[in-house]
Amino acid sequence: MRHTTTIMLLLTLAGCPAAMAQAENRAPQAARDRAQPETARELDHDDSAVEILRAVAETIRPGYVAEVKSYAEGSPMLATTFPKSEGRWAQHAANDDATEWAVRYIGQGSVMTHPQPIDFDVLWQPDRVSWIDHENKVFNVQRLQGKKTGEAYQLASSAYGQAAPLANGFAETLESAPSITMATPVEIEGTLCDVVAISSQAGSDPVLWYFGREDRLPRRCEIVLPDNELISGSIRVDFAGGVAGEGVVTADEFTLHAPDGYERDIARIFLDPDEAARTNRPLPSPVNAGAPDWEVADAEGKLVNPASLHGKVSLLYFWGTWSPACEKASPELAKLAAEFAGQPVEFLGMAFREGDPAVVADAARAQGQTWRVFPESDSAVKAMGISNAPSFIVLGKQGELLFRAGRPRGSGYAELIEQLRSVISRAVAEEAPSDRSGNAAQSGGPGTRVTPAGAKQTRKPVIIKKDE
Repeated sequence: MRHTTTIMLLLTLAGCPAAMAQAENRAPQAARDRAQPETARELDHDDSAVEILRAVAETIRPGYVAEVKSYAEGSPMLATTFPKSEGRWAQHAANDDATEWAVRYIGQGSVMTHPQPIDFDVLWQPDRVSWIDHENKVFNVQRLQGKKTGEAYQLASSAYGQAAPLANGFAETLESAPSITMATPVEIEGTLCDVVAISSQAGSDPVLWYFGREDRLPRRCEIVLPDNELISGSIRVDFAGGVAGEGVVTADEFTLHAPDGYERDIARIFLDPDEAARTNRPLPSPVNAGAPDWEVADAEGKLVNPASLHGKVSLLYFWGTWSPACEKASPELAKLAAEFAGQPVEFLGMAFREGDPAVVADAARAQGQTWRVFPESDSAVKAMGISNAPSFIVLGKQGELLFRAGRPRGSGYAELIEQLRSVISRAVAEEAPSDRSGNAAQSGGPGTRVTPAGAKQTRKPVIIKKDE
């Protein structure tokens, strides 16, 4: 990994993006070559370091998300010419035994030849890599060893290439790295970190991994370059605000859609005539495809849970009277709701973190919300892993999670509304699920009030908490 990264760095400094792409494409094969057993090899693996890597892999196996920043620090030549990127990193094991992983990195970056921010969205899966090239308006799906084009991909792959051991749960590292040792603990942003030094080739300088001592989540991956007259310093990938565990990622995290009007460059092996190559669906995931269980009451005290929404497509709009962004999002969402009037679609306004739930319904109407309002949805927020407002979740007719998004970057909601429209339209067109008697399930129109059997109606909103 260090050798490949150093080659990519020098090629970047020389302004050779094409050669840089070729070096990156050779990296996985080089890693597999090193992974072949060598009877004469003696591995220098410190037991404490190995235990930490295994603990990290187990911690992030169900799912892991973090804010990532990739950059170089040191001499002016290094700091000013190395590609920079930052965005959201999400990953999880793509099968039960954690031998295959999926990683998505979405954000913005810049390179010396293109200082203006470049948007990127790249998804690595065990058998393919998919990415959206906004600059050239191309949606790509290629084999891991296939062609990789565009600065957007290169920006994302720079961080991914360095963090590849994390992206595969340190499986190759534990199997084949010549040296895995402990280094001196370091404090990063107030967190005491154990430091594991990994050498991917005998005699090479190690890559340093910093893991929180208490939570075993990564804080930094660092390559320290040897000092010379041209460049000196380190190449870093920082991880901030990391969260790991069941439910922190969902299937929609690992699905890319081709934006309308974009050319599709998809390897023949991945073409799906039924989907017209529009969607790159994820491989089977250990993450539950259905929505987590929760139950909340609307402003009239009528209860709703995921099961009660079956038979129609549901858009859960997580918002708050305290959020200025929601004042802008609500009217745009109201226009979308009007388009689906009379169809088996329901919009639900899930307010949370409210100091005075009694004022929520009036505030919702003032913002133009025409749907049912749930003044105290904190239990659903916790179950669904929502952290910001506004956030949007679309559930299918059988409760399956189809789409998840937070507030879009920038000031406009046009692209997000179009994504919601597309997802809901496809879900509405699917055949309605059957109930146990074999008859088609009845579905209510917009704003239909559904009360589960046996649920009591009260005069004021209540939250029914599930027994833990």
